[in-house]
Amino acid sequence: LASFRKLAGDIRSILLSAVHGRMEASRLAAELDMAMTTLEHGLCMLDERGVISVANERAAELFARLGLPSLMGRPFGSVLADLADSSTLPNNIVDRLANLISNRTAGKVLLCLPGNRYFEVTVSARGARCVLLFEDISDRVASEERINFMARHDMLTNLPNRTYFGELAGEDMAARAAPGVGARLISLMIVDVDDFKHVNDTFGHIVGDALLQQVSARLRQTLPDGVILARLGGDEFVIYRSDT
Repeated sequence: LASFRKLAGDIRSILLSAVHGRMEASRLAAELDMAMTTLEHGLCMLDERGVISVANERAAELFARLGLPSLMGRPFGSVLADLADSSTLPNNIVDRLANLISNRTAGKVLLCLPGNRYFEVTVSARGARCVLLFEDISDRVASEERINFMARHDMLTNLPNRTYFGELAGEDMAARAAPGVGARLISLMIVDVDDFKHVNDTFGHIVGDALLQQVSARLRQTLPDGVILARLGGDEFVIYRSDT
């Protein structure tokens, strides 16, 4: 009888452990599902054959916008092939991603998609499985481009500033000095606004700024294509023309 009670107790302990284990597995599965759903980035998991076994909602939305509404169960290689055939992605980007996945190596690839959308794809692997994380960095790229533009242009007229003008003119002169390039004439003109200080003092800086914008707009309309027009500062503009 004592042995039977001990056996019954052992069975009860095993059943309780199984129930607790199932509850813990359900809890972990629910937390994983919530993490996948609330993850800001797109995520795809590939099995040993390179087939998409897991794709969250963000990844599905991304590829749906690219004309691929169905991901689950598809080899990721065929997804890349469809994107290349439709010219959505250039071949070098497709090859780069395919190599990372086939070699199961870590790396990052930048995707430039229609509508000026940029995604950074992070590829990571453990064993034969592979994980792809798609991060939308469009706002970051736009901010970097804006900062770069501001560093090289005059914000009042949107013309190249003194520093950027030097780079543009230097590049053109270096190209002229290359072997096999024939001699070309260069024209350099400095334009300023007479009595501009009097305009500022009499009518204020708002009117002065509007005058500079009008001058830059009219110069742009007057000059032919290929001419570099920049603002040196104040009321001074520079025009650089290299005859072909």
